[in-house]
Amino acid sequence: MIELNAVETVEGACRLTFLVENETETAIDTADYQVVIFDASGVFERLTLFAFRDLPAQRPRVRQFDVRGLSCENLGRVLINGLSGCTVEGAESDICDETPTLNSRTEVELLG
Repeated sequence: MIELNAVETVEGACRLTFLVENETETAIDTADYQVVIFDASGVFERLTLFAFRDLPAQRPRVRQFDVRGLSCENLGRVLINGLSGCTVEGAESDICDETPTLNSRTEVELLG
């Protein structure tokens, strides 16, 4: 599960706060997702990589990402475009291949 929990403007950036939960029975060492940012009018803003790092099994974690040069007021959508990398016990794994449940507690839409 990936939830966009909050967005806030910080010095020169828009901070995105995610609540992430690994719903599997296996601890994940790294989970990296390709993310696309769209502005409030739906226009492509940028493509980036969010490294959600280690995700213990069945435990929630909070991860924050500062998107430099972006005003939160101009943020419209965040698209989880796909998995970039996933490792378990130091080796590439397909455990992250299943599309996570997505949710947003903000006015910014989270898509996948």
